Amino acid sequence: MKLTEQEKITIKTYDKIAAEWSKKHHIHDYWKEELKLFKKFLPIGKIIDIGCGGGRDAKPLSNLGYKYLGTDISTGLLKEAKKNNPGIKFIYKNLYKPSFKSNTFDGFWASAIFLHIPKDRINLILQNIRNWIKQGGVGFISVKEGGGEVLDNSDIEGPVRFWSYYKLSEFRKLLMSNKFKILKNYRKKVIESTIWLIYFVEVTK
Repeated sequence: MKLTEQEKITIKTYDKIAAEWSKKHHIHDYWKEELKLFKKFLPIGKIIDIGCGGGRDAKPLSNLGYKYLGTDISTGLLKEAKKNNPGIKFIYKNLYKPSFKSNTFDGFWASAIFLHIPKDRINLILQNIRNWIKQGGVGFISVKEGGGEVLDNSDIEGPVRFWSYYKLSEFRKLLMSNKFKILKNYRKKVIESTIWLIYFVEVTK
């Protein structure tokens, strides 16, 4: 499946602002409590960081003992991720192309990536990811609370990107319909204008 024009614009934007964006978001304890929960649900294993951005979560996840692989579709962000995390592996990955074999990973980490996927394509993405993860594998997902889809610069970051916003129950139903068991989910207010929807899931076959 080809990328939409909105997705191409979003990738181009991230390539352009990669250094600045990465520096602003490089906070290792951003998901401090979520990292603890992830370790509780998946004590050890091989994991894939889907949409790793500038590699903010690479060291925290690696330090927890996981065999880590970071992936992103933005070459600009991948460059920053490699620069910020010497010795950690990162590769280019288009989520629409199922290049990994089935049951490759024990878990996945998907921080703020599905919010850039058009809603009419999210089921395909979830199915591809589910196929890469072993039965009983664990995943972490965060998306932004809201409604609808938009291509604009109204988000707090500024530059034009495509956004898909969800309600807590809306994305929960999507996960369950794609055979992800919900282990835990909740709303998390980070700053006044941002509310994250958090999901910990288990892959069922």
